[in-house]
Amino acid sequence: MRPFRATHTERVDLLAICRLQRLPFYNEIVRKLTLGQSVRHDGACGQWSTFYWEKLLKPLQHQVAKAKERSEREARRKQRHPPPPAPEKIAEVLDKIMDPAMDVMNAMPKSAHEVWKHVDKIKDALTAERILKYGFLRQQARVETMMELEGKFHLLLPNGRFY
Repeated sequence: MRPFRATHTERVDLLAICRLQRLPFYNEIVRKLTLGQSVRHDGACGQWSTFYWEKLLKPLQHQVAKAKERSEREARRKQRHPPPPAPEKIAEVLDKIMDPAMDVMNAMPKSAHEVWKHVDKIKDALTAERILKYGFLRQQARVETMMELEGKFHLLLPNGRFY
């Protein structure tokens, strides 16, 4: 793998940031740039021209802006994808949901109680064979009518539909 080689502009920017890092109030500069405030300082650097001061600050402003955007992006990602709840919290919620006192009969309206009683009685007797027999009995008259029509017209009706 080829090692990273900075361009001339990148090297100049790093040198400017290194020069700023030597200042005793470097952390204050970064804090102000992060808050979006202007940076003005007197003292030893007060002798620097505005152009020189801006030349040193521009690369640092770019780095601070990139870092700020990265942290905001990470905060948005964490906001959209919060960490999962603790297992204790999940167990507590499941205990509330799976409360044995809350059964089906308590959740149903009174009008559905009678129907439920009949369903509860017949649920064990329902099998596939019994359901097919019931379906045949319900469709028997229709099938006989279709067979009469097919005999009359001497053609098969596909899927039991008239065209």
